[in-house]
Amino acid sequence: MRETLLANWRDAAFASLFGVKSISSLKLSILDNMIAAQGGIRGWLAKRTKADRDVYATAIERLYSGAAIASDLALMAFRSAIQGKIIILDDIERKHADLSVDEIAGFLDELLELSSCRVILVMNSERLTDFPRWMDIREKVIDRELTLSPSPKESAAIALARHPLATPLTPLIESCGITNIRAIRKIATEVDWLDAGKWRARQNSKTLRAFLAALTLMLGAHLRALGSVGSLRSIELDGTGSIKRDDHFKNACATLLIDENSAFFDQIDVLLRSGVMPTEEIEAMLASGMTDETRYELQFDSAAARNDHIWDIDWSDEDALKECIRICEASAGLADPSLLSHSLQTLELVGGNSTHSTNALSIFKKALKQTRSIPFTANGFHPAVLEALGSMNLLVSGNAQSGADEKDTRMHNLALAGFAYASVLKLPTTVASYLQQLETMDADDMRLVVPTLLSRFEKLSGEEHPQWNAAKAFDEACRQYVLSKPGSRRARLIDAALKGGAPAR
Repeated sequence: MRETLLANWRDAAFASLFGVKSISSLKLSILDNMIAAQGGIRGWLAKRTKADRDVYATAIERLYSGAAIASDLALMAFRSAIQGKIIILDDIERKHADLSVDEIAGFLDELLELSSCRVILVMNSERLTDFPRWMDIREKVIDRELTLSPSPKESAAIALARHPLATPLTPLIESCGITNIRAIRKIATEVDWLDAGKWRARQNSKTLRAFLAALTLMLGAHLRALGSVGSLRSIELDGTGSIKRDDHFKNACATLLIDENSAFFDQIDVLLRSGVMPTEEIEAMLASGMTDETRYELQFDSAAARNDHIWDIDWSDEDALKECIRICEASAGLADPSLLSHSLQTLELVGGNSTHSTNALSIFKKALKQTRSIPFTANGFHPAVLEALGSMNLLVSGNAQSGADEKDTRMHNLALAGFAYASVLKLPTTVASYLQQLETMDADDMRLVVPTLLSRFEKLSGEEHPQWNAAKAFDEACRQYVLSKPGSRRARLIDAALKGGAPAR
């Protein structure tokens, strides 16, 4: 409002009633604002003393040598000084208790009738100490009333305008029901230490959201800015200023979809107790969480690439190869040999070779030098990964186990990747081989493998498909198993899958 008036109406004066005890003090405040804008004596003193009106009013009294009559002389000029101007009175609900709304109403009448002013009042009327009296007289002094009742989303749009993390913060502000713009800005200020460029690209991160949700909830409660509806309104603080971890707190966490035992709450508690954000600890927690998220995403991407290469006829071999090289290089940067092994196997499935994996293995070694000094135990890693670990003395032999004790996961991986992956897994695709696997797989693997591979067989276009024979052999193996061992638990499971009643996975 101030910017709009100053840009379109030069003759405007502003005054806050915060702590004002009398109409005379209010008039002096309005004069101070008007003359200060024009570079007058009061403005000169105000800029140099940077003190309150009482201090430089005393200075004026000495300057004029009229002593106590100085303020009276200023007040005598008040009516002519404000003639025809727009007067904006703010923070009326924060006036001193000695100043009544009746006095304010009389002053407004004086401005309107004697000085031809237009007056704008800015107030939260419900917080007036004499609210009932104001409701009785407001219709006599107010011509037009505009009620500002912003929703949390509208308040967030104002408070978070151009903020780099406005996208993840806004829904959290809405869930907490926070409408106080100052409170939202304070919450935003506490996350400004985050590297905006780094985190802007990860705004959908679950880890980042968990931190922002915990901060919004705890700081919103600390600032008494939570909404008036829902479970969040019952959040309370204990005697030390920390949030109470009671049922209301648990309900609020459930509303925000965050873990009530999140370590972020403890770190933000440090902020509330000390006033200092524990940035190093939170950065470490965010980095760790982001790494886990990235690892999961890459595992998903690798499995999806295997499936898409077989089933998506519009995905060219060239594009599939580029995607798998990207997955390998991203996996290598995490220094996780299991993840890189899976990605390299996917690369081979789409036709990649050692040349395509050279850069990934180089990235893997550099990442190991920076993050790892404890050797890994050999655990079915890809040969290229084993060679890289061995060259860096980061590989030790695992406990000797007989082949019978080791779980064969090849059928599980075949279900994830498709029949074309059988050669990479070194898994024969004969009826006899499948029968052996059906006999040794555990129940969890069978619930995934049998329905999935039977479904893949049903979707094949016919004998011309390159994987038809492998898929047909699996279907035949399933039917033979049901006939050979009728009534057994495994046979009943397989029979249900053959009939379309696939067991829940």
